[in-house]
Amino acid sequence: MRKLSLLVKTLVVSTAGLSVLGSMSAAKAMNLVPQREGEIELTNMSCIVDNADCINTTSLGYTVTSKDPVSNDNYGFSRLFSDKKSTTNTWGLEINFNQTDEGTNPQTDAFWFRPVAYDNNNNVIENGRLEYGVFEFNFAQTANEVKLSFLDVEESPFTGILQVNGDSNSQPIFLPAAGDDETQYLVLNNVDSFVVQLGNPGDNSTKFSSTGDGVNLQVSVPEPGTVLSIGALAIAGMFGLRRKHNNSSKTA
Repeated sequence: MRKLSLLVKTLVVSTAGLSVLGSMSAAKAMNLVPQREGEIELTNMSCIVDNADCINTTSLGYTVTSKDPVSNDNYGFSRLFSDKKSTTNTWGLEINFNQTDEGTNPQTDAFWFRPVAYDNNNNVIENGRLEYGVFEFNFAQTANEVKLSFLDVEESPFTGILQVNGDSNSQPIFLPAAGDDETQYLVLNNVDSFVVQLGNPGDNSTKFSSTGDGVNLQVSVPEPGTVLSIGALAIAGMFGLRRKHNNSSKTA
């Protein structure tokens, strides 16, 4: 029983923390990025696109709030879009997404959360192609596990998690710099909400002074019915150890 006790203890500790590696397989993960292009309806900002292209996420079990990037006084509240990189889009009068972006181009043809940065006078920057912003995701129900996929983090320490579950005392978790168009992952457990910062603007960048370091995001959770696996394995292990112990006693 000593091995089982150690296993259960490790699982309990892991559910309260954060992992740099994902534990969900792609087949069992449900992508929370809306599977159509458009603007994400934020709790504190009205969409600038037509109603048909304004995406309400409450049916997906979460809401998104744009946050003031307090670390940079030159920028205001960013907007957020669901974007498929293989397409060209024009949103409103000023936002233009090219088929090939200046910096952030995923290798897979998938939907990503794409931030659009504004300055502190509410002017869109770089025709909407500066992918920088701070956002708070709030879940309608506690998520046992949330996997965050970050695309094209090339500067550090800027992109990452600023806060989890409203804990203002939590330390930010920033991702290291990686290669062009690479994807990095973070996994959060027992999540009611999290605040994420994406990208780094050019006037704050030593590497990309003209364009900044743009970053895209995917958020996924286990599909219903897959969360039971850890508990089931622990229980199965308990009965397996008990049966082995009983058989050993009978043999003796």
